[in-house]
Amino acid sequence: MRYRRAAPAALLCLLLVWPELAAQRVVSLAPHTTELAYAAGMGSVMVAASDWSDYPPAARRLERVASWQGVNIERILALKPDLVLAWRGGNPQRALETLAGFGIPVVALDPQSIDEMADALNQLAAYSPHPQQARQAARALED
Repeated sequence: MRYRRAAPAALLCLLLVWPELAAQRVVSLAPHTTELAYAAGMGSVMVAASDWSDYPPAARRLERVASWQGVNIERILALKPDLVLAWRGGNPQRALETLAGFGIPVVALDPQSIDEMADALNQLAAYSPHPQQARQAARALED
């Protein structure tokens, strides 16, 4: 009986101290998700982006894997991302489902307001190698 009572407490302690798992290879499928990723401190782990992802200037050097014509699923798979940032309103649903079907986490970010942009940055903190930067950017927007 002691074990059963101690197990939930031990699990809770483990979850509280477990470090956030930062993404190591990120692909962005929309210009706004690229900007949000950089604002969240993920610039060093970005491996590809969509056409028109030109801000910040460092994003211009990323390989292009998506455009208004579609998403290059084969190339994305070859890049072996551990996170794809998407735009449900602009990326084909079938492509997002295909990527997710290969076990790649797909996070859709569709902020429509300043508050939703702050929420998106807070959401990206869980994947960022610099989560504090993401949270600070979110607070700056909220302020």
